[in-house]
Amino acid sequence: MTTLTATWTNPTPTARQAPVKGVIVSLAVAQATPVFSQIAEIDAPTTTFTQTSIDPGAYLLRLVVVDTAGASGAPVDTPFSVAFDAPGQVSNVVVTVA
Repeated sequence: MTTLTATWTNPTPTARQAPVKGVIVSLAVAQATPVFSQIAEIDAPTTTFTQTSIDPGAYLLRLVVVDTAGASGAPVDTPFSVAFDAPGQVSNVVVTVA
């Protein structure tokens, strides 16, 4: 199993925007039509998230900024993959020559 750590920079609101409340973190298996599942909501000003126990495979990490008025920004999807470990070596090899 692998640990995922994501970091980002929160936007700075303009005078016409509400303050940033936080970031919604979602994860999906990479496929033609990914299905995202929310795995965390990180309160501002925090800009990091860690998820343990990521199985090998290809994924999409989605981050969406939400503000204190309930509005959300456009999602940012970032692909990543976790490789399988190489298999171990054979052991107890016996060679007989007659």
